[in-house]
Amino acid sequence: MTDTLIHILLVEDNATDALLLEDELSNSSFGPFSIRRAENLDEAIEQLISHRADVVLLDLGLPDSQGIATLRRIVKQNARQVPIVVLTDHDEQLLGVRAVQEGAQDYLVKSGSRDTMRAIRHAIERKQATEAFVAAEESLTMAVHAAKLGLFNWDVRSGNIKWSYNYARLLGLPDQEFEGTFDSFKRCVHPQDRAAVSVAIERSISASEDYCHQYRVVWPDNSEHWIEGRGKVFNDDHGQPLRLVGTVMDISQRKTAEEADRVRQAELSRLAAANLTPRELSMLKLIVGGMPNKRIATLMNISIKTVAKHRAHLMAKTQALNAADLARMSTLAGLAACE
Repeated sequence: MTDTLIHILLVEDNATDALLLEDELSNSSFGPFSIRRAENLDEAIEQLISHRADVVLLDLGLPDSQGIATLRRIVKQNARQVPIVVLTDHDEQLLGVRAVQEGAQDYLVKSGSRDTMRAIRHAIERKQATEAFVAAEESLTMAVHAAKLGLFNWDVRSGNIKWSYNYARLLGLPDQEFEGTFDSFKRCVHPQDRAAVSVAIERSISASEDYCHQYRVVWPDNSEHWIEGRGKVFNDDHGQPLRLVGTVMDISQRKTAEEADRVRQAELSRLAAANLTPRELSMLKLIVGGMPNKRIATLMNISIKTVAKHRAHLMAKTQALNAADLARMSTLAGLAACE
């Protein structure tokens, strides 16, 4: 199995069965191992706590404990979650199956069995795979939380949808107030966006295409937030959609930045279209910088009346709605500073 020494805790009161099992492992290609034996459950629990064990081979019929209760007690004391293989007789295979359901990694029929090596390997590898899965799931959960993502898993045939708890928070709802149904989700979507959301989802499912759609949700405090939903459709062997699995995330900040950039580009376009002369640009900087007409008149050696005409001319040429609009446009264009 491996060159690493495998530490086995054998919980078996029958000395003959224990010797047969050790002989089987010694005569196999199992690899280096050591066996520490306990003859009753209390001793087994004590050794499990005080000594290293990579796997426990557990007989359910012990002097101080019988049946599935034996497994339950040792599982309860198994803080390090050492994999457990239950030892059964031929007529107890159903008990072995139940033991796996109760927390054992595998079961092994003792009499005449030559599968000890397989059972131990299976138990250790299954435990390692479980730990790797749990670690990966924890990493995914941390990443989801850090990115403030919500997850959904929609069973297309039944209509049932599983949501992560983050989903409710993205809708502005406490976890306990989100029903987790599609209808409860749609009620949170902005009324103007509901139809488009339904169409986008239905199109993705019917065409087996990746889902990507942006929409607004309205929180209970009436604030609006932008959400981006992404998902992938999974089909059965006949190409029929089974489920839509994906994520949602709040993109309000991105939308705010995009809108600010759009406004800035529009203002720049208006200034570019105005085709201001260098003198007009100089006048614009002075005006939007808040300099009084009298000072501008003195600085440029023109009359106050002429300054007023320049203001009106710049308003008309840039198509500014008012003085505030002209100032905002110029600020976005970087023209507001003046000395």
